[in-house]
Amino acid sequence: MLSGCIENDEEIILNNSDLEDVSEYKRAEDLICQFSERIDKEKGGTRSSTSQIILSLAGKKSVVIPKIATRTGEISTDSVNMFIFDTEKDGRFGFAIATGKAEVGRVYAYVENGILSDTIENEGMAYLVSQIPDIIKQDQLNPNLTRSGEQRTTHVSIPLVKTEWNQHYPYNAQMPTNGKCSISYYYAGCIPIAVAQAITYYRKCPVAYDWDAFTVNTGIYDTNLIAPVSQFVKKVADGIKVGYKCDGTGAKNLGSTNDFLKGWGYNVERHKTNDVDKNLLYKCLITKNVVIFGGKKKKSTGHVWLVDGGVFEYSGNMMIGCTNIQVKAIHCNFGWNRANNGWYAIKDGAYNRPANSASQDGNNPTNDKNSPNGNFYTENDYIYFHEAMGTEILW
Repeated sequence: MLSGCIENDEEIILNNSDLEDVSEYKRAEDLICQFSERIDKEKGGTRSSTSQIILSLAGKKSVVIPKIATRTGEISTDSVNMFIFDTEKDGRFGFAIATGKAEVGRVYAYVENGILSDTIENEGMAYLVSQIPDIIKQDQLNPNLTRSGEQRTTHVSIPLVKTEWNQHYPYNAQMPTNGKCSISYYYAGCIPIAVAQAITYYRKCPVAYDWDAFTVNTGIYDTNLIAPVSQFVKKVADGIKVGYKCDGTGAKNLGSTNDFLKGWGYNVERHKTNDVDKNLLYKCLITKNVVIFGGKKKKSTGHVWLVDGGVFEYSGNMMIGCTNIQVKAIHCNFGWNRANNGWYAIKDGAYNRPANSASQDGNNPTNDKNSPNGNFYTENDYIYFHEAMGTEILW
């Protein structure tokens, strides 16, 4: 058993499994424990100072993998067990998803504070989780992951953003109200909260704010900070030119956000594309910059959040240089306090590719969230920051 990890074996789920399934389960547990310890270490903790993570198996799903056609032309299949765990650490309850298949098992989601059922409401999280079976298939079919003789190293960029704000009070205390909503003020909006947290990280603003006070805690608990923080969020919302409704505050896309950030002197690059640019994503995170992610499930319904950390895998070393760098996972700050902020695997190829003939412009969407092949997001939008924040060393 790994130090710093308590594994609660769930015999009920595994009692009818063969030895290979049990072996995969044990390895999935170990991989999650190792991932947890790695994150703690990168944050500056030591083995003695970090608390244990408690794992309890919550479910198992078999992911069918198509294999290369045989000489007869038939397609054979294999399967990989995807294990879902409930986690407990530092008094917080979360979840983790992993596989334990030999050579290619890995962690696909690691969230220290949140519940998997939040995918019903958190659309960004829902998309990321829904992609995990496809990423597992991608890993199993990728010969680069199983070839022998290549030394690959993992690098973790810890989360850059220290705040964990949300759209409710006190952040919306300066928002207008029409007196007809069930809440006292309109929501702050996911775009203003994502942008306000990014600006708080960079501390570049035409108005002087007490950034140290803003970030002394992950949230705003000092009543003396309610006025300045809510005024700051309102200033951002006004600059973005958001629209207000009882059920949400937002903008049509990230175009006005991009213009606003440039107006405040930020070096940003907007891509209104279907897929995230993995090279740009890597370059941003390794230079200590954040990325704004956004997309719509259907017209007027979507989410915008921050990506502020990553897990990279690369070949080579400091003597010959790093090659074949891949972004394996991203750290997401969803703007829901700390709920469901965590690490999620990301595809090597397309990030939000439409399925079932759905079009990128949303004119022919497949929005059935119950369909495993449904197109989750349309009109995807990304803003990549390129501020001079320094560069992480990969070795």
